[in-house]
Amino acid sequence: MKFGIAIGKTLSPTVPLVLGGDYVESLETAARLGFQAVEIHLPDPDALPDDQLVEASKRLGMEIATLGTGSMYGLEGLSLIDDSPEKIATIQQRLRRFVDHAAILGSRVTIGSIKGNIPKGQDRAPYFDRLAVNLQAITAYAAEKGVLILLEATNRYENNLLNTGKDVHDFIVRCQLPSCRILMDTYHINIEEDSIDQCLSNTGDLLGYIHFAENTRRYPGSGCFQFEKFRQAIQAYGYDGVVSAECFPWPDSETVAMRTIDFFQRLFG
Repeated sequence: MKFGIAIGKTLSPTVPLVLGGDYVESLETAARLGFQAVEIHLPDPDALPDDQLVEASKRLGMEIATLGTGSMYGLEGLSLIDDSPEKIATIQQRLRRFVDHAAILGSRVTIGSIKGNIPKGQDRAPYFDRLAVNLQAITAYAAEKGVLILLEATNRYENNLLNTGKDVHDFIVRCQLPSCRILMDTYHINIEEDSIDQCLSNTGDLLGYIHFAENTRRYPGSGCFQFEKFRQAIQAYGYDGVVSAECFPWPDSETVAMRTIDFFQRLFG
């Protein structure tokens, strides 16, 4: 098991990123605190200093676990089900660049909120078809580059499609998406899943990554999510990959990072 933490260039009280500023410095901070991995969130992957990150990750023994794409939706409104062919072309081109950078960094690429939202009152089927076509294209490209795509189950208030692990599993299987795995997040699990015991088994053999955050989206251990029961579900599934804190930087980054690594070490031993 590797313990990870979400980083970005800038922080906000309402965005679930813990460490901000220079990416290499955040990598060094995470390593000093006891994490073994980071995930980097940004809207444009060409801002990544690949050479510096590769050097730092090797020097520190750190993994750059995944590149988060959600700020494309939050900042630019780009989604994979947009009605505009021009916006679809933009996001496809951007995602290919994410994959290119991930291949250099030995990373994955996360697709979560950029799934978008189906407009109210519209027939949902064409939007699912559009999502399938666009994900088939990007996962095929990722497969050629040896990069995994993590498709996240997100709650209904953020995305009105693919909300549970089973939803994502069935979509991946039905659409035959290569190089695609499922990302589960305790914050979304708390809203959408019927059972903590079964939520991981519902992903079949496709579970690829896990986010940790409280029911409040603050750091794990600060709220009322049943993490001990979730730990048992992780062990029953046999997952031994990265568990990463994607939570609000409240009350401050340093406090969240330190309490999170302490929580991970106590929970998993």
